[in-house]
Amino acid sequence: MTIDENNHLWIAHWVGGRVSKWDPVNNRKLDELKIPAINVSSCTFGGENMNELYITTARIECSDDILKKYPYSGGLYRMKVTTKGKKSYRYKK
Repeated sequence: MTIDENNHLWIAHWVGGRVSKWDPVNNRKLDELKIPAINVSSCTFGGENMNELYITTARIECSDDILKKYPYSGGLYRMKVTTKGKKSYRYKK
């Protein structure tokens, strides 16, 4: 999961083939990005303007039949989005 500048939550869906964007205050789904891989493992913002969503996927737990349907499983994806990621902060002990 990651969060954007508007405090919307972006969730990678394992065995879901998508990333969804949520408004956690109103408990409402705002958007959904389909990914050509079944096991979407993580997402984070990056790029020069923090308006690119980097999405990782996995091939683990994929049968031969699933890999025939989702041959791009295990890839890294980059999608430009209309919002920017929120700056993260280091944890200090």
